[in-house]
Amino acid sequence: MPSATSPSDSASVDSIVRRYERTQRILKVSVAAVSVVAVLAAFAALPYLVALGLSLGALVALLLPLSTTSGTLHLQTDADLETVRRDFEGETPPILPFQWGLADTVRSTDDGTDYEISYLFGLRSVTMTVETRTVSDDPDVDLEIEVAEAGRPWGTYSVALEERDGATHVTVSVESNRRFPLNRLPQTIAAVRYQQAAYEAQGYAVLEYDRSIGPFS
Repeated sequence: MPSATSPSDSASVDSIVRRYERTQRILKVSVAAVSVVAVLAAFAALPYLVALGLSLGALVALLLPLSTTSGTLHLQTDADLETVRRDFEGETPPILPFQWGLADTVRSTDDGTDYEISYLFGLRSVTMTVETRTVSDDPDVDLEIEVAEAGRPWGTYSVALEERDGATHVTVSVESNRRFPLNRLPQTIAAVRYQQAAYEAQGYAVLEYDRSIGPFS
């Protein structure tokens, strides 16, 4: 039985992922440029020690892991329930297009799937690990997808599947497993911009998306 995504849709997903990648790079460069200008302006206008203190404080604020994310996503597709289940249990879950879509290598392991993602123009890379398991002791959850980055917990996706009114409904509860620094904000902004398009390109309509970002999310 085919997946919810056809070959032509796969090309659309790849195009959206590349736009996401370009956008988050532009945002990162913009944040860095604004930070440099602000530091230079501080040293030009304020006493040296005050400017130094403010600059160090801003750097700490950018790098200190303070924020977390959570949310609920409701998707709908014409694909049948078993097809959707197979998609979410597979190597490329529909809710992680910006992870497997940017991976240089997608590799199956005994515990799940590894994504090798390079950055800094290929000078460095990181491994994201995805483990999916069936949930039998919770009537409201069918699957649980756990993601780790470089061996550290990253996020958990609790997935509920239901077939009704001739369509398959997918409810995903997202919970961050760690806090993120503010310098990750460009990635989050870019993901929010292109997420709906990436889901729709895979055959999933977004009926509802509620996301929270902050220190108490």
